[in-house]
Parts: sequence; structure tokens; C-alpha cells
Amino acid sequence: MEIKYPLDENQEQYFAATHKDAVQGIDLDGLENSVAELQNDNNKINSNIDELMEFKDTIIGDTGWVDIGILPSIDKNSRFGSDGFSCAIREMRVGNIRMKSIRLNLSKAPHNVQIAQLPIGFITKNQYFNAATNGNVHPIRIAMETDGKVKTYINKDNQDRNDLWIYQQFTWIE
Repeated sequence: MEIKYPLDENQEQYFAATHKDAVQGIDLDGLENSVAELQNDNNKINSNIDELMEFKDTIIGDTGWVDIGILPSIDKNSRFGSDGFSCAIREMRVGNIRMKSIRLNLSKAPHNVQIAQLPIGFITKNQYFNAATNGNVHPIRIAMETDGKVKTYINKDNQDRNDLWIYQQFTWIE
């Protein structure tokens, strides 16, 4: 079969429009059905992807860093200026695993005083850690209890100092 291309008045090739019934040798109805089936399959796939994304959101999560209040007599977020981190908590979860973190950045740390109140339930088991502080002094002990209280404990050799600071991130898995 020879195929001839029509030319317009400028001798440029053009393609004439025609009705599907005038085209020979192509099952356009079958082609339209195939395209419709592909569109339907594509809609099902998109629906499945949406369902998976919704499911992912129920088992994977991240609160981002959430600011925490600190006792007003303590200088909050006082270390390292804009290069330092802020006093905050964070929870990331994957399924049943929880990774929790606290960041403390403060000056004028007192001894045996509640310095912050975390949301009830954030701490499910009491947590304790030693925090970085001024050089040539003992680390400051941080206690986080299931009632949400965060307390500082300073070694007896350093309790009379009023220049102690804390700059520490502590992370644990539950």
C-alpha cells in the first residue's frame, strides 16, 4: 500500500483530519477501550498510593523541635547565639519505636531545682544524664521524671558558682 501525503498551496505537507470510521485497518474502538482501561488502572494505582501515604502517616511521625519553657530566673538559649540550639524536645516514631530528645541551652543553672516542665507522657521512664558545662567543673546531672519535671543537680564542689551553663542534647529510644 502506498501512502501519499497531501500538500497545501505552499507545497508544505499537512495531515488532514478525518472521522474514526473513515480510517481503515485500525480498531479505534479497541484502542479507546484500552486507553480507558489504562486510565482506570492508573486511578487505582493513585488510590493505592494515597492509602499507603495515609498509612505511613499513622506509623511514622516527627514532632519537630518543640520549644519548652524554662524557669524565668534561668537565662534560656544563652549559649552560642544564632549558632546554638534552643531548649526544646522532639519525638520521632517508626511503628512502635519512639526516639525522644531534649536540648538544653541555658545559663545560671541552679542546684536541686525544677528548671522545666515537660508534657505529661513525654517521659515514660525516668531519664538521667550528665550535661556539658563550664570547663574545670564537674558535669551537671539532669533528671527527667515521668511527671514531666526536669531538675538539675550540681556537684557539691560547684554549688556556690552562679556562672554554670548547660549546653547538651540527650536522646533515648523507647
